[in-house]
Amino acid sequence: MKYHSQLLKKYLSINDTPENIANNLILKTVEIEEIIKRTLPPTIVIGKILKAEPHPDSDHMHVCQVDCGNKGTFQIVCGANNVAEGLLVPVALEGTVFEKAWITIAKRMLRGVESNGMICSKSELSINEDADQPWIWDLRQDIEVEESDLWIPLSEKWEWLNTFVLDVDNKGLTNRPDLTGHFGVAWELYAMYFPQGNINYSKLSDYKKQFSTVNMFDLLEHTEKKGKKQIIAETQGLNTYILLEINAVNVKKSDFFMRLQTLDLGSSPINNRVDFSNLFMNISWHPVHFFDAEKVEGNIIVRNAKEGEEFTDLFGKTHQLLPADVVIADEKKALCLWGVMGGLNSGITETTKHILIEIANFDPVAIRKTGVRLGLRTDSELRNEKNINPKYSLYALLLLLDELTYYKKGLGNFEIGGLSYYIKPEVRSSSAKGITVDWQQMEQFIFGK
Repeated sequence: MKYHSQLLKKYLSINDTPENIANNLILKTVEIEEIIKRTLPPTIVIGKILKAEPHPDSDHMHVCQVDCGNKGTFQIVCGANNVAEGLLVPVALEGTVFEKAWITIAKRMLRGVESNGMICSKSELSINEDADQPWIWDLRQDIEVEESDLWIPLSEKWEWLNTFVLDVDNKGLTNRPDLTGHFGVAWELYAMYFPQGNINYSKLSDYKKQFSTVNMFDLLEHTEKKGKKQIIAETQGLNTYILLEINAVNVKKSDFFMRLQTLDLGSSPINNRVDFSNLFMNISWHPVHFFDAEKVEGNIIVRNAKEGEEFTDLFGKTHQLLPADVVIADEKKALCLWGVMGGLNSGITETTKHILIEIANFDPVAIRKTGVRLGLRTDSELRNEKNINPKYSLYALLLLLDELTYYKKGLGNFEIGGLSYYIKPEVRSSSAKGITVDWQQMEQFIFGK
């Protein structure tokens, strides 16, 4: 598990160093194994390659003239295979220190040609993308940048490039599912730092007010825009199930902002929808699952598997199921193993236009047994087995709606089509004294009415 400073900043900002934050967590909450920092010095600036000529004594190097605005124009020898005139690139000027590599950029001769600076790749800036490619970073491929930005430090233009990540020992999270997400960790840090007055700002009080004044049962029941799917529970292990229908989606490569956060958390980007689901799980601590709506035939049925029923997971591996396993199915086939892994026959692809987002709470014991027996120890399974409060899955809907808005640039335009749900009677009765909600206001927030 990793705690990402940029994700924590969504909820609160702490006036303290990464080292002190880590030490406080170690003393009071969880073991921090490592602090991973990415801090771009102000001497790494935006430049433009004006010329790129072959090196006279190399078959792969180029001698580049690089315009760095009011910092000057510099001759830099570069060996990347994508060097081209007109590229906007990150340039490390003389004096730039790369601490991890023990390198300080200085004037030097490269095969008889003077080089003053370095054109950087992503990996040289501690961005774990394209590390296997001998490329410099073509900024316009990933970020909105103009020639008027020449000489501006990258860390000034895109503050979110600077970050730190706390690598957590997962064994300390066994009884704390809330600590597997940044929303829960933010509350933990708030409790530590609020008495000291070391919090610069916090959005947690807004969420506390929202969660304490919204009765999710009322909100769901008064939603006029009902979903097209019914949720049919044929097993006692299902506690809550929310299905949000989203139409007119565009599945594509995630924007760089989403990819960078995904990479920093140790995952590999896939596409904007899948990456969003993984980011949301890390933010909220509550797993969600995406179905291609057009591959779901009829209603959603939560049932025990049939003896010998076959299920093919997202990676194409086929599993033989037992009646003790529980599946999310439509009226013809199993779609996913509940709380563990999605299926290949309902997964998101580049042609997907309509999706169903599942937010659900299941029996954690059954989830763990299935995951262990089949050897599927996924991030979703590891969270679901920790006995997440069933009522939290209802309020996770509010967080999901916020995050859909926050990442809208990367997700593109979409339309919320409807909402279906199931709540186990025991869960409902345990919250019978829930307080009132202005459901009209909430419905306007969800559906834009």
